Amino acid sequence: MRETRAQARAGHGQIVGVVGEPGVSKSRLCHEFKLLAPRDCLVLEALSVSHGKAYPYLPLIELLRNYCQITAQDDERRRRNNLTDKLLTRADRR
Repeated sequence: MRETRAQARAGHGQIVGVVGEPGVSKSRLCHEFKLLAPRDCLVLEALSVSHGKAYPYLPLIELLRNYCQITAQDDERRRRNNLTDKLLTRADRR
């Protein structure tokens, strides 16, 4: 995870998947990683549930919905605007 963070800080976006049996401290590992992240580093988090196995991209979809503040009530135009606004805001920070 440290190497991944270094790559992300160098401008190469990264995704880390943490998988393991219940009780092996996956949540704790992610919590500690977030605490050590530099303040200017954007860390997004998504959770996966066993009943979502039929939808392999569900965690990524939920991550983007949360980050872009998209709700089920939003129409296509609003969804597109929210996504575009977030992407442009991130691009401006570079």
